[in-house]
Amino acid sequence: MEMNSFDYRVEAVADGGYFAYCAGNLLCCAYGETSEDACERLEQVVADYMSDFCMVEEYS
Repeated sequence: MEMNSFDYRVEAVADGGYFAYCAGNLLCCAYGETSEDACERLEQVVADYMSDFCMVEEYS
C-alpha cells in the first residue's frame, strides 16, 4: 500500500523518534526510530485495520 502526503502526518517526538498517523483516522498510528520506520509501520497498521474492517463473516 502506498500512501501520499495527504493521507498521513509524521511528527518528531520530544524524547526521540517519530510518530506517524492517518489524518482521517487517529486509531491508525505508529511509532518509529526514524520517520521512514514510522511510515513503514503505519502502512502495516493501515493494512491490518482495513483487513479487519472489511472482513466479512459467514453465518451458518
